[in-house]
Amino acid sequence: MLMLISCQELKISQSPTFITKAMGKTAKFSCEVEGISVIKHGLHVYQQDRNKRVKWLLFYKPSHQEIPDKYKNRISLDTQGDKSCTLSLTNINPDDDGTYFCAAWHKEANLKIFGTGTRLSVANTARSAEKPNATILSTSKKVIEKQGQGIYLCLLENFFPDAIQVVWRKGNKDIPSEQGEIKSEKDKDNNDVYSTTSWISVTKDDLGNKFTCHYKHEGISKQENWDEVSVVGSKSSIVVPGGENKVKTCNESSTDNMIYPNPASQRAAYLTYLLLITKSALYGPIMFFIIYRPTKFCF
Repeated sequence: MLMLISCQELKISQSPTFITKAMGKTAKFSCEVEGISVIKHGLHVYQQDRNKRVKWLLFYKPSHQEIPDKYKNRISLDTQGDKSCTLSLTNINPDDDGTYFCAAWHKEANLKIFGTGTRLSVANTARSAEKPNATILSTSKKVIEKQGQGIYLCLLENFFPDAIQVVWRKGNKDIPSEQGEIKSEKDKDNNDVYSTTSWISVTKDDLGNKFTCHYKHEGISKQENWDEVSVVGSKSSIVVPGGENKVKTCNESSTDNMIYPNPASQRAAYLTYLLLITKSALYGPIMFFIIYRPTKFCF
């Protein structure tokens, strides 16, 4: 218990969460440390690349610095007082693409505490971040009432760069969700844009509840890069996979400006929905057979 309390006293936060820079430019992010003195104890920096490989980049104290030869002329860390510092990485290249973590050693707990992370996306040319177009797709109310369950799927399209965070909430409470792969495609100007999905399972008892898909992206300028789209039973705008003629609308402000997907996106969501329903339908009979299958006895 003493160790747990001690660890909670050391906290490292980073900003921004996402940053996009063109090759050859300079990327900067800051680390705020609570619980220790950066000047006295020092700070480490690590990079996790797209393949989840982690490598150490530097150790910093005003009196002592360790930097690999590869980065000596490109990376620096400057302190602002005893609790804050800024890391600068110059002349960035594709190998610099990844997530960067500040870290400090907690001597009492004998472990290293890591920061919240900053995702650096390296672009071929200078390009502004583009926020996602968000839509909620759903099993129809009639199907949910008849079968007892269904799917709410959050479709996020046409964003750049590919770093994004998605959280589902039921009311004001975070709930578990599934996350699809991030897909790359070309827009009309032949630029890379990305799309992804996140979904939850619901029951007929959930039809009166409000569910919200919260998503965080560098292209969103409000609320620390967070935005959201909501659904309340059958009262919100719901796109039912399968065709434009099944779109239901309402006057709720949370969905007045909802952007609906193109037919290809609807088809992808529809196939995802069918896969999940088929999986659910097959699970019951298989488990019934395993539990109650006939047993042969020999006398």
